[in-house]
Amino acid sequence: ADLVMAADEVVAVSKDMVTLCESTRTVGIINSHVIPTADFILNRDFNFQSRKLTSVLETELRQASSFYDFTKPAEALLGDSIATNIMMLGYAYQKGLLPLSAKAILQAIEVNGVAIKMNTQAFQLGRLAAADPARLADMMKDQDETAPPKALDAMSLDEIITHRMGHLTLYQ
Repeated sequence: ADLVMAADEVVAVSKDMVTLCESTRTVGIINSHVIPTADFILNRDFNFQSRKLTSVLETELRQASSFYDFTKPAEALLGDSIATNIMMLGYAYQKGLLPLSAKAILQAIEVNGVAIKMNTQAFQLGRLAAADPARLADMMKDQDETAPPKALDAMSLDEIITHRMGHLTLYQ
């Protein structure tokens, strides 16, 4: 493959995917955002070993590859992690990795007819991430930072009960 765009590092290092990569040919646009797997659902403190995943990908892809958390700006600026995919497309386009014009991509977004405004903005934000990442970071400065969840073994009994009550309330 000339280009691998992976919204999930776990999937990107799968055997099927890695066999398509050639370290002197394949460029990767990899979303470095950690996406929960089934192991995480069963064990909230599961160690993703994302550094190991990144290391495997760095070996299999050209040095010109990019590892960037596309999900964070998608959620912060557009309110939906689904915009991650189109942001990655904009990033790849801006890096000159797609044999298409911006006009053709934007027309395809419009013809698709789904979340046209959000997808157009996501494409432009992806281009900005490639061309001027500092400016994109500045745009996100005013967004609320959410603290990572506390590990279960660091919670008091009352905190665990409150945490699980919240989940059960949302579920039913």
